[in-house]
Amino acid sequence: MTEKKFDLIQAMQVKFSKSKRLLYLLSVPFGIVVYALGILSIFTIPRGLLIAVAIFALLFQIAAFVTRQFSQKCMNDAEAIRRMAMIQGGLGKTFTHIELAAAGVCIGKNREPSFLSPYYDSQEKYGWRRLVDITAECAHFTYNVTNIVSTVLGTIVLILVVVALAILLFASQAVETLATRETVAKIITLTITSWAVGDLAAMWLQFRSVSQEAKQILSECNGALKAGDVPEHQGMALFTAYNCAVGQVPPLPSWAYKLAQPALNKSWRDSREMTS
Repeated sequence: MTEKKFDLIQAMQVKFSKSKRLLYLLSVPFGIVVYALGILSIFTIPRGLLIAVAIFALLFQIAAFVTRQFSQKCMNDAEAIRRMAMIQGGLGKTFTHIELAAAGVCIGKNREPSFLSPYYDSQEKYGWRRLVDITAECAHFTYNVTNIVSTVLGTIVLILVVVALAILLFASQAVETLATRETVAKIITLTITSWAVGDLAAMWLQFRSVSQEAKQILSECNGALKAGDVPEHQGMALFTAYNCAVGQVPPLPSWAYKLAQPALNKSWRDSREMTS
């Protein structure tokens, strides 16, 4: 059976791009619509309109769930291809068309940010040491990008909580009618449960956790590379640890990559030149 080196980076980016579109352009907006409909249902509205709101809320909730599941499927495919790309780049392994098909490799439109070629910058010869070097490079980028995303999400969650509590406190003091106070309280409660302690908070904690794990893996890879030859069991352990870490989070938003990529590319390649 013939084997050849397929452009796994391109295939990986196609899958990641589709996963991001499904999650950030469809599932999340659908969730926002469900939240808006929930706010609308709090107010006194005609029975017929209330039933319509409930039906639309259900439909958008289902749509959000379905698109999230398809996004996760694309994400899983992208992660599988990424692992193959790292093995190909680190160990020089090629894959048969059956292996590529089993991993969901396909050709499609790539909407991911362009990267500075080559994708992996390791100067090592094929082997476990090169794979650890590539893992370190990936961990370096993952740590910094997830740190940016977690900082932004954490700030948003904090602002939501502070603003919601401030509005609630203001309403309890300034609003005279009990009905209005109850309406405001319901809106604030829905806002906090939907976003501050819901998906947004969960994503913040996921990105924060992975950022810390990637930093630790980067440190361990650095220690292994300093020690000289990297045995197979150590290389596999570091490679597996990195894959387990990044598999815990949603696809990284493209804006974070675009924001961090130039500085990260420069710092990584400058540091390699200084030590070469």
